[in-house]
Amino acid sequence: MIVTVTSDAVELSDADNLKQLHLSCASTLPLTTIDAVLRRTDMGHIDHDHVYLNIDGLRRRRECHGFVDEAAFNRMVEYATSKQWISADGSAVRAHIVRTETL
Repeated sequence: MIVTVTSDAVELSDADNLKQLHLSCASTLPLTTIDAVLRRTDMGHIDHDHVYLNIDGLRRRRECHGFVDEAAFNRMVEYATSKQWISADGSAVRAHIVRTETL
């Protein structure tokens, strides 16, 4: 899954790909803006150089795209948990930020 953040929106693409997860944004978008947009949309937050994406938010956005394979999604979360890529409270999964020249 790819979570794309702009200065005012969050979009999910490649929602059926549960083997890759990252946040994509323009190289010029400040971390403070990314954090604000994620928090406003209940999709996560920034923590240092990583983003924590709200698991329930990801689940809801996948469902909006017609993907409802809960077992596969849960396996992704279990894998992330086994790698310690989950927030302390278990509500978010850590992902890396991919900055692009243009979006």
